[in-house]
Parts: sequence; structure tokens; C-alpha cells
Amino acid sequence: MTLLREPEYDHLEHVELVPTSRNNIQKSTNIHKRLPKPTQFQLCCVATIIFALLAPVGWLVLLDTIVSSSGSSNNSQVKQASRRDIVDRQIANFRNGSGSIVLNYHITHHAGTTVCADLGHTLKHPSFACMGPNDDIPAEEVNIFPKQGPWGYNETDTNIKIIQKNFHLVSWELRHPHGPEQPQNWDTNWEHPNLVSLLVMREPISRSLAGDGVMAKKYPGIWEPRKYNASIEEYWEFAHEEYHNNNYALRILSDIGCCNGSDTNIKYLEEAKEVVKRFTFVVDQDCLSESLEKVAEILGIENAHNPKSKQLHRSHKPLEERIPYPEVLDYLKDKNKLDIELYEWSKERSVVNCRALEADRAAAAAKAEEEKTP
Repeated sequence: MTLLREPEYDHLEHVELVPTSRNNIQKSTNIHKRLPKPTQFQLCCVATIIFALLAPVGWLVLLDTIVSSSGSSNNSQVKQASRRDIVDRQIANFRNGSGSIVLNYHITHHAGTTVCADLGHTLKHPSFACMGPNDDIPAEEVNIFPKQGPWGYNETDTNIKIIQKNFHLVSWELRHPHGPEQPQNWDTNWEHPNLVSLLVMREPISRSLAGDGVMAKKYPGIWEPRKYNASIEEYWEFAHEEYHNNNYALRILSDIGCCNGSDTNIKYLEEAKEVVKRFTFVVDQDCLSESLEKVAEILGIENAHNPKSKQLHRSHKPLEERIPYPEVLDYLKDKNKLDIELYEWSKERSVVNCRALEADRAAAAAKAEEEKTP
């Protein structure tokens, strides 16, 4: 299954382009000079005839436009209904124990450990961070265990059947875009009735600051600001680093060729959105605990919360405090603007609306404060 792309230049393939020469222009000019000028009466007659002939056509075009617009709206509603039916079926099959699995599409530093700890508290999963089996299953089954990363469309059914023999929850960890010789995100049969897919989205600059062992060694002042003081030169070096700071999630979710900082083609954003729309659940990391609890509730997973996972949830200072140089932060926001736009768009698709949740909490706190006042 592939994303549809508009054939922008197909209509030019059979057009014969005739070169224009000075002689051709001169001949045209001479012919024009020999023609008699029409009178005003003749022009009026011609205009009347043309209007009479074309008026019905104009109404037909307008009517066709209205019908087409209505049809487009209906198609959109059909697609939305179809998508709801797919998700409802995936959820029902999992709840009924119909050979389904939960697959966490884990972009690095998008809460993969917490998802595995919370949902895996109840669901059987591979021992290594929900990703790959060690001694969980017989050796001969380890050898055929499906690889991480996008599966081909026809592989999806086979891989689900292999996994669900032993597990109900698995994760892919995505660190890099997929090579051209590998299946891509849109190749996977995300609509498979026995596949419940989960994607956690995170604010991009916060994600880049999460870093890894390499970042901790290379930028200790940014990695541990309480322990070290990073200079503005170090922050600029970090900002120009490409692996963490070039539309990371967008690069993984979209097509080969992404991304180019602030000059990234918007087509990659649209492609990533089409992929995200196909997941069963989208989770906003801003309210991770509440979102995972909601996913567990919908799927009928009891005792999903792992008491130890509270230790994995970290609260961070605002970005303005973590990057104390406004010009560096502004540069990073501009460089990653499409990744940020993808995240902001995904927040509205999250199983829990974190903004609304925060607003409710603020209102409840304000009400409680009022009640304390005599």
C-alpha cells in the first residue's frame, strides 16, 4: 500500500511543443494587417451569439462543481466512517482474544520504556524492552521472530501470527529512517483487524534534549545543566547537530529524502500525517500516564499500571529554562518547525486531550482555592 501522489506533470508527456521563430511571428503579423477591422455592430452580434451558446455550458459547469463538492464531502465522511469501523474492529478483536497484538511504534525517546512497563505489566511481552525475545521462547522461534521496523503489506499477517503465539505486546524502536531497499511506513497493513498500533508523540525540542549516551558525552553541560554550565558556543554546536535536531520524528515517519531543517519540503509533513492517521491509538506524551490508562481501559487490560513506572516519568523545566539563550531556542524552533507542526497536529488526535485535561485541572484547583477562602 502506498501513498497516493498527484501526477503533477503527467499531462505534459504528450504535448508537442512547436518552436516559435521570427518568421512565424512576421507571417502572423502580416496576415493580421490584411484583415479588415470589424464594425462595432458586428462585434456586438458575435458577442451575443457566443454568450447564448456558452451560457448553458456555464450553468452545467457550476452544477457539476456543486455536485462534485458534495460528492467530495460525502467521500470524506465515508472515509471517516470506514476508519472508525477499522479501529472499532481492531479494539473488539483484542478484547475478545482473537489472536491480536499491540504494537508500539517507538520513536527513540518517545516513552518506549514506560509503555512497555505500564502495558507490559499485564500483557506478555519480549523481555528486552518489549522489542526482542531472549530466552522467552524456544530458540527455533527466536530465529523466525519478525524484525523491528515497518513490515511489507503481505508480511503483516504472517508476522502477527508468529508474535501472538507467545506475546500480546511488542515494540519497534525507530532511530533512523528506513533505507530504500526496506519496507516503508505506509507499506505495513496498519488496518489489519488483529493489529492494535500505538504511537507516542513528543514535543520535538524536548525530545532532542533527552539525548542519549553520545549526547551526554559530547554535550555534558546541556545533558546535565545542574552539574555543568554550558557556554553559548556549546548550545550553538548542539543546535547545528543534525542527528537529534533535524525534524527527528518527521524524518522517521515520512518518506525517504526528509529532512532539510527549516527548508524541509512540506510534502513530508503531509506524508507523515497520512501515516499517523492509520494508527489505532495516538498518545501525547504531555499526559502519558493518563493516556496509557485510557488505552488500557479501552482495550480491557486490567491492572495495566506498573507501580514502578512512576519512577520513569520525569517532569522537565520549560524549554526557555533548559535553553537559556533565546536566539538558540528560536533557531531550533525554526529548524524543526514542520516537526513541531506535526506534533501540534497530533495532539488533537491523542486518545486523551492533554490541553483539555490541564485546563480541567487548573479550573478544579481554582475552585478548590475559592472554597478555602472564607
